[in-house]
Amino acid sequence: MALSLLSTGYGVDDYGYINARIRAMMGQLLKPRDYEKLLGEETPENLKVALKDTPYAGPIARHEASLQDPVEIVGRALVDHLAEVSRKLLKISDGEPQLCFSVLLGRWDVHNVKALIRGRMRGASDPSIQRSFMPAGVLDPVRLEQLLRDRDPLKILDRLATWGLQLPFVVGRDLIKAVNEGRLEDVELYLDRSYFQWAFERLSPRRPNTALVRELLRSLVDVRNVMAVLMLLKAGLRPRGRVKYLEGGRLKASDYRALEDAESLEQALDRLREGPLGRYLWDTKTTALETVERALESAVLHQAFQMRFADPLGIGVGIAFLFAKETEIINLRTILYGLEFGLRKAEIRQDLVFLVAE
Repeated sequence: MALSLLSTGYGVDDYGYINARIRAMMGQLLKPRDYEKLLGEETPENLKVALKDTPYAGPIARHEASLQDPVEIVGRALVDHLAEVSRKLLKISDGEPQLCFSVLLGRWDVHNVKALIRGRMRGASDPSIQRSFMPAGVLDPVRLEQLLRDRDPLKILDRLATWGLQLPFVVGRDLIKAVNEGRLEDVELYLDRSYFQWAFERLSPRRPNTALVRELLRSLVDVRNVMAVLMLLKAGLRPRGRVKYLEGGRLKASDYRALEDAESLEQALDRLREGPLGRYLWDTKTTALETVERALESAVLHQAFQMRFADPLGIGVGIAFLFAKETEIINLRTILYGLEFGLRKAEIRQDLVFLVAE
Protein backbone atom coordinates (compact mmCIF):
# COMPACT_ATOMS: atom_id res chain seq x y z
CA MET A 1 0.00 0.00 0.00
CA ALA A 2 1.48 3.33 -1.04
CA LEU A 3 1.93 5.93 1.68
CA SER A 4 -0.14 8.97 0.91
CA LEU A 5 0.57 12.32 2.54
CA LEU A 6 -2.45 13.97 1.00
CA SER A 7 -5.38 14.94 3.18
CA THR A 8 -8.51 12.83 3.40
CA GLY A 9 -11.83 14.16 4.51
CA TYR A 10 -10.65 13.88 8.11
CA GLY A 11 -7.44 15.88 7.73
CA VAL A 12 -3.85 14.71 7.73
CA ASP A 13 -3.53 14.76 11.52
CA ASP A 14 -7.05 14.07 12.76
CA TYR A 15 -6.00 12.04 15.77
CA GLY A 16 -9.39 12.61 17.38
CA TYR A 17 -11.17 10.63 14.67
CA ILE A 18 -8.41 8.01 14.37
CA ASN A 19 -8.15 7.41 18.10
CA ALA A 20 -11.91 7.07 18.47
CA ARG A 21 -11.81 4.26 15.90
CA ILE A 22 -8.79 2.67 17.57
CA ARG A 23 -10.32 2.78 21.06
CA ALA A 24 -13.26 0.81 19.71
CA MET A 25 -10.85 -1.84 18.42
CA MET A 26 -8.89 -1.75 21.67
CA GLY A 27 -12.05 -2.71 23.53
CA GLN A 28 -12.01 -6.03 21.67
CA LEU A 29 -8.52 -7.03 22.79
CA LEU A 30 -8.33 -10.22 24.83
CA LYS A 31 -8.03 -9.83 28.59
CA PRO A 32 -6.32 -12.07 31.17
CA ARG A 33 -9.58 -13.92 31.89
CA ASP A 34 -9.90 -14.68 28.17
CA TYR A 35 -6.42 -16.16 28.10
CA GLU A 36 -7.18 -18.28 31.16
CA LYS A 37 -10.19 -19.70 29.36
CA LEU A 38 -8.14 -20.42 26.25
CA LEU A 39 -5.36 -21.98 28.32
CA GLY A 40 -7.96 -24.36 29.70
CA GLU A 41 -8.60 -25.85 26.26
CA GLU A 42 -7.01 -29.25 25.79
CA THR A 43 -6.58 -29.46 22.01
CA PRO A 44 -6.12 -27.15 19.01
CA GLU A 45 -9.64 -28.13 17.92
CA ASN A 46 -11.05 -26.93 21.25
CA LEU A 47 -9.05 -23.71 20.91
CA LYS A 48 -10.46 -23.16 17.43
CA VAL A 49 -14.01 -23.48 18.75
CA ALA A 50 -13.30 -21.14 21.69
CA LEU A 51 -11.88 -18.48 19.36
CA LYS A 52 -15.18 -18.35 17.48
CA ASP A 53 -16.42 -16.12 20.30
CA THR A 54 -13.69 -13.55 19.54
CA PRO A 55 -12.82 -11.21 16.64
CA TYR A 56 -11.02 -14.16 15.03
CA ALA A 57 -14.30 -15.90 14.17
CA GLY A 58 -14.47 -14.53 10.61
CA PRO A 59 -10.99 -15.63 9.49
CA ILE A 60 -11.48 -19.02 11.15
CA ALA A 61 -14.75 -19.58 9.27
CA ARG A 62 -13.12 -18.68 5.95
CA HIS A 63 -10.31 -21.20 6.39
CA GLU A 64 -12.62 -23.92 7.69
CA ALA A 65 -14.16 -23.98 4.22
CA SER A 66 -10.95 -25.29 2.65
CA LEU A 67 -8.80 -26.73 5.46
CA GLN A 68 -9.17 -29.61 7.91
CA ASP A 69 -6.25 -29.30 10.34
CA PRO A 70 -7.29 -27.03 13.26
CA VAL A 71 -3.67 -25.92 13.79
CA GLU A 72 -3.43 -24.73 10.21
CA ILE A 73 -6.90 -23.13 10.34
CA VAL A 74 -6.20 -21.15 13.50
CA GLY A 75 -2.64 -20.29 12.46
CA ARG A 76 -3.77 -18.83 9.15
CA ALA A 77 -6.73 -17.08 10.76
CA LEU A 78 -4.41 -15.30 13.19
CA VAL A 79 -2.13 -13.90 10.50
CA ASP A 80 -5.08 -12.97 8.29
CA HIS A 81 -6.60 -11.03 11.18
CA LEU A 82 -3.32 -9.21 11.80
CA ALA A 83 -3.08 -8.27 8.13
CA GLU A 84 -6.66 -6.96 8.22
CA VAL A 85 -5.96 -4.85 11.31
CA SER A 86 -2.81 -3.33 9.81
CA ARG A 87 -4.64 -2.45 6.59
CA LYS A 88 -7.43 -0.86 8.62
CA LEU A 89 -4.98 1.32 10.57
CA LEU A 90 -3.51 2.61 7.32
CA LYS A 91 -6.94 3.09 5.78
CA ILE A 92 -8.36 5.23 8.61
CA SER A 93 -5.23 7.38 8.86
CA ASP A 94 -3.37 9.80 6.66
CA GLY A 95 -0.42 12.16 6.81
CA GLU A 96 1.65 11.91 9.98
CA PRO A 97 -0.33 9.14 11.71
CA GLN A 98 -0.23 6.98 8.60
CA LEU A 99 3.50 7.57 8.36
CA CYS A 100 3.97 6.46 11.97
CA PHE A 101 1.92 3.29 11.46
CA SER A 102 3.73 2.48 8.21
CA VAL A 103 7.13 2.78 9.88
CA LEU A 104 6.14 0.56 12.80
CA LEU A 105 4.51 -2.03 10.55
CA GLY A 106 7.59 -2.05 8.33
CA ARG A 107 9.62 -3.87 10.96
CA TRP A 108 7.49 -6.96 10.27
CA ASP A 109 8.48 -6.91 6.59
CA VAL A 110 12.09 -7.16 7.77
CA HIS A 111 11.14 -9.94 10.20
CA ASN A 112 9.42 -11.93 7.44
CA VAL A 113 12.24 -11.57 4.92
CA LYS A 114 14.74 -12.63 7.57
CA ALA A 115 12.57 -15.66 8.36
CA LEU A 116 12.43 -16.61 4.68
CA ILE A 117 16.15 -16.29 4.02
CA ARG A 118 17.12 -17.90 7.32
CA GLY A 119 14.77 -20.79 6.64
CA ARG A 120 16.08 -21.36 3.14
CA MET A 121 19.72 -21.17 4.23
CA ARG A 122 19.12 -23.67 7.02
CA GLY A 123 16.92 -26.02 5.01
CA ALA A 124 13.83 -25.48 7.14
CA SER A 125 10.48 -26.82 5.95
CA ASP A 126 7.87 -24.52 4.43
CA PRO A 127 5.43 -24.97 7.35
CA SER A 128 8.09 -24.06 9.92
CA ILE A 129 8.98 -20.90 7.98
CA GLN A 130 5.35 -19.99 7.49
CA ARG A 131 4.65 -20.27 11.20
CA SER A 132 7.01 -17.40 11.92
CA PHE A 133 5.35 -14.99 9.49
CA MET A 134 3.78 -11.80 10.84
CA PRO A 135 2.10 -10.25 7.76
CA ALA A 136 1.49 -6.75 9.09
CA GLY A 137 3.47 -4.73 6.55
CA VAL A 138 3.33 -4.48 2.77
CA LEU A 139 4.19 -8.17 2.50
CA ASP A 140 0.69 -9.51 3.07
CA PRO A 141 -0.22 -13.24 3.33
CA VAL A 142 -0.63 -13.57 -0.45
CA ARG A 143 2.79 -12.10 -1.22
CA LEU A 144 4.43 -14.16 1.51
CA GLU A 145 2.91 -17.30 0.01
CA GLN A 146 4.48 -16.36 -3.32
CA LEU A 147 7.88 -15.78 -1.73
CA LEU A 148 7.64 -19.12 0.06
CA ARG A 149 7.55 -20.89 -3.31
CA ASP A 150 11.10 -19.73 -4.07
CA ARG A 151 13.64 -22.30 -2.90
CA ASP A 152 16.66 -20.10 -3.61
CA PRO A 153 17.20 -17.08 -1.28
CA LEU A 154 18.53 -15.07 -4.22
CA LYS A 155 15.26 -15.62 -6.07
CA ILE A 156 13.42 -14.27 -3.04
CA LEU A 157 15.44 -11.06 -3.27
CA ASP A 158 14.93 -10.91 -7.02
CA ARG A 159 11.17 -11.22 -6.63
CA LEU A 160 11.15 -8.48 -3.98
CA ALA A 161 13.11 -6.17 -6.26
CA THR A 162 10.87 -6.77 -9.27
CA TRP A 163 7.65 -6.14 -7.33
CA GLY A 164 8.56 -2.48 -6.88
CA LEU A 165 7.07 -2.29 -3.38
CA GLN A 166 7.91 0.47 -0.91
CA LEU A 167 9.89 -1.83 1.36
CA PRO A 168 11.63 -0.59 4.52
CA PHE A 169 14.99 -1.75 3.18
CA VAL A 170 16.89 -1.71 -0.09
CA VAL A 171 17.69 -4.90 -1.98
CA GLY A 172 21.24 -3.72 -2.52
CA ARG A 173 24.51 -5.22 -3.66
CA ASP A 174 25.79 -5.92 -0.13
CA LEU A 175 22.62 -7.83 0.75
CA ILE A 176 22.77 -9.91 -2.43
CA LYS A 177 26.45 -10.68 -1.84
CA ALA A 178 25.85 -11.75 1.77
CA VAL A 179 23.02 -14.05 0.68
CA ASN A 180 25.07 -15.49 -2.18
CA GLU A 181 27.96 -16.25 0.20
CA GLY A 182 25.66 -17.73 2.84
CA ARG A 183 26.57 -15.16 5.53
CA LEU A 184 23.31 -15.22 7.46
CA GLU A 185 24.54 -13.00 10.29
CA ASP A 186 25.47 -10.27 7.80
CA VAL A 187 22.15 -10.68 5.99
CA GLU A 188 20.21 -10.07 9.18
CA LEU A 189 22.47 -7.19 10.21
CA TYR A 190 22.02 -5.56 6.79
CA LEU A 191 18.23 -5.82 6.99
CA ASP A 192 18.10 -4.48 10.55
CA ARG A 193 20.42 -1.57 9.78
CA SER A 194 18.55 -0.74 6.61
CA TYR A 195 15.22 -0.74 8.43
CA PHE A 196 16.28 1.50 11.32
CA GLN A 197 18.04 3.93 8.97
CA TRP A 198 14.89 4.05 6.81
CA ALA A 199 12.71 4.57 9.87
CA PHE A 200 14.78 7.27 11.59
CA GLU A 201 15.11 9.22 8.33
CA ARG A 202 11.30 9.45 8.13
CA LEU A 203 10.58 10.30 11.75
CA SER A 204 11.38 13.86 12.75
CA PRO A 205 12.74 14.19 16.31
CA ARG A 206 11.17 17.66 16.47
CA ARG A 207 7.53 16.60 16.15
CA PRO A 208 6.00 15.12 19.33
CA ASN A 209 4.28 12.16 17.64
CA THR A 210 7.11 11.06 15.39
CA ALA A 211 9.51 11.59 18.29
CA LEU A 212 7.42 9.16 20.35
CA VAL A 213 7.80 6.49 17.67
CA ARG A 214 11.53 7.20 17.52
CA GLU A 215 11.84 6.56 21.27
CA LEU A 216 10.23 3.17 20.88
CA LEU A 217 12.53 2.22 18.00
CA ARG A 218 15.54 3.34 20.03
CA SER A 219 14.52 0.84 22.72
CA LEU A 220 14.35 -1.91 20.10
CA VAL A 221 17.87 -0.99 18.94
CA ASP A 222 19.14 -1.25 22.52
CA VAL A 223 17.65 -4.72 22.98
CA ARG A 224 19.17 -5.96 19.73
CA ASN A 225 22.63 -4.56 20.59
CA VAL A 226 22.64 -5.89 24.15
CA MET A 227 21.61 -9.37 23.02
CA ALA A 228 24.40 -9.37 20.41
CA VAL A 229 26.96 -8.84 23.19
CA LEU A 230 25.42 -11.44 25.50
CA MET A 231 25.25 -14.09 22.78
CA LEU A 232 28.97 -13.78 22.12
CA LEU A 233 29.73 -14.11 25.83
CA LYS A 234 27.54 -17.19 26.01
CA ALA A 235 29.55 -18.67 23.14
CA GLY A 236 32.76 -18.07 25.13
CA LEU A 237 33.95 -15.23 22.87
CA ARG A 238 35.17 -11.81 23.97
CA PRO A 239 32.79 -9.24 22.43
CA ARG A 240 35.27 -6.35 22.10
CA GLY A 241 35.66 -5.62 18.37
CA ARG A 242 33.30 -8.40 17.34
CA VAL A 243 29.89 -6.77 17.80
CA LYS A 244 28.40 -4.87 14.87
CA TYR A 245 26.11 -2.45 16.63
CA LEU A 246 23.00 -0.85 15.23
CA GLU A 247 22.92 2.92 15.49
CA GLY A 248 20.19 4.99 17.08
CA GLY A 249 19.76 3.43 20.52
CA ARG A 250 19.75 5.22 23.86
CA LEU A 251 22.57 3.32 25.53
CA LYS A 252 25.94 5.06 25.61
CA ALA A 253 29.27 3.72 24.42
CA SER A 254 30.30 3.38 28.08
CA ASP A 255 27.33 1.08 28.71
CA TYR A 256 28.45 -1.22 25.92
CA ARG A 257 32.09 -1.13 27.06
CA ALA A 258 30.99 -2.29 30.51
CA LEU A 259 29.30 -5.30 28.94
CA GLU A 260 32.11 -6.01 26.48
CA ASP A 261 34.75 -6.01 29.24
CA ALA A 262 32.87 -8.54 31.37
CA GLU A 263 34.82 -11.71 32.11
CA SER A 264 31.75 -13.90 31.79
CA LEU A 265 28.09 -13.93 30.83
CA GLU A 266 27.15 -13.87 34.51
CA GLN A 267 29.24 -10.75 35.11
CA ALA A 268 27.77 -9.04 32.04
CA LEU A 269 24.25 -9.73 33.27
CA ASP A 270 25.13 -8.30 36.68
CA ARG A 271 26.41 -5.15 34.99
CA LEU A 272 23.32 -5.00 32.82
CA ARG A 273 21.13 -5.11 35.93
CA GLU A 274 23.13 -2.21 37.37
CA GLY A 275 22.75 -0.10 34.22
CA PRO A 276 19.91 1.78 32.50
CA LEU A 277 18.10 -1.44 31.58
CA GLY A 278 18.44 -2.95 35.03
CA ARG A 279 14.89 -2.12 36.08
CA TYR A 280 13.64 -4.52 33.44
CA LEU A 281 15.69 -7.40 34.84
CA TRP A 282 15.34 -6.92 38.59
CA ASP A 283 13.42 -10.19 38.98
CA THR A 284 15.35 -12.14 36.34
CA LYS A 285 18.22 -13.90 38.10
CA THR A 286 18.69 -16.57 35.47
CA THR A 287 21.50 -16.61 32.92
CA ALA A 288 19.23 -18.18 30.29
CA LEU A 289 19.39 -15.75 27.39
CA GLU A 290 15.89 -16.64 26.21
CA THR A 291 14.53 -15.44 29.56
CA VAL A 292 16.67 -12.28 29.49
CA GLU A 293 15.62 -11.47 25.93
CA ARG A 294 11.98 -12.10 26.77
CA ALA A 295 12.23 -9.74 29.76
CA LEU A 296 13.80 -6.97 27.66
CA GLU A 297 11.32 -7.37 24.83
CA SER A 298 8.44 -7.44 27.31
CA ALA A 299 9.69 -4.15 28.73
CA VAL A 300 9.54 -2.57 25.27
CA LEU A 301 6.00 -3.89 24.80
CA HIS A 302 4.91 -2.36 28.09
CA GLN A 303 6.64 0.89 27.12
CA ALA A 304 4.59 0.93 23.93
CA PHE A 305 1.34 0.16 25.73
CA GLN A 306 1.93 2.93 28.28
CA MET A 307 2.12 5.42 25.40
CA ARG A 308 -1.69 5.44 25.30
CA PHE A 309 -1.49 7.90 28.18
CA ALA A 310 0.96 10.25 26.43
CA ASP A 311 -1.63 12.41 24.62
CA PRO A 312 -5.30 11.59 23.94
CA LEU A 313 -4.94 13.42 20.64
CA GLY A 314 -1.63 11.87 19.62
CA ILE A 315 -0.13 8.73 18.11
CA GLY A 316 0.34 7.05 21.50
CA VAL A 317 -3.13 5.48 21.47
CA GLY A 318 -2.42 3.92 18.07
CA ILE A 319 1.02 2.69 19.15
CA ALA A 320 -0.47 1.06 22.25
CA PHE A 321 -3.16 -0.70 20.26
CA LEU A 322 -0.81 -1.89 17.52
CA PHE A 323 1.68 -3.42 19.95
CA ALA A 324 -1.12 -4.92 22.04
CA LYS A 325 -2.65 -6.55 18.95
CA GLU A 326 0.72 -7.89 17.80
CA THR A 327 1.32 -9.27 21.30
CA GLU A 328 -2.12 -10.88 21.27
CA ILE A 329 -1.37 -12.67 18.01
CA ILE A 330 1.94 -13.95 19.40
CA ASN A 331 0.24 -15.06 22.61
CA LEU A 332 -2.42 -16.98 20.70
CA ARG A 333 0.22 -18.64 18.54
CA THR A 334 2.07 -19.63 21.70
CA ILE A 335 -1.08 -21.26 23.06
CA LEU A 336 -1.89 -22.93 19.73
CA TYR A 337 1.52 -24.50 19.21
CA GLY A 338 1.84 -25.30 22.90
CA LEU A 339 -1.35 -27.35 22.68
CA GLU A 340 -0.13 -28.97 19.49
CA PHE A 341 3.05 -30.17 21.20
CA GLY A 342 1.34 -31.17 24.42
CA LEU A 343 2.91 -28.57 26.71
CA ARG A 344 1.49 -28.06 30.16
CA LYS A 345 -0.66 -25.04 30.92
CA ALA A 346 2.00 -23.54 33.22
CA GLU A 347 4.69 -23.96 30.54
CA ILE A 348 2.59 -22.12 27.99
CA ARG A 349 1.56 -19.35 30.38
CA GLN A 350 5.14 -18.42 31.26
CA ASP A 351 5.75 -17.42 27.63
CA LEU A 352 2.72 -15.13 27.42
CA VAL A 353 2.92 -11.35 27.79
CA PHE A 354 -0.10 -9.63 29.33
CA LEU A 355 -0.57 -5.96 28.45
CA VAL A 356 -4.31 -5.46 28.76
CA ALA A 357 -5.85 -5.42 32.24
CA GLU A 358 -9.36 -6.60 33.14
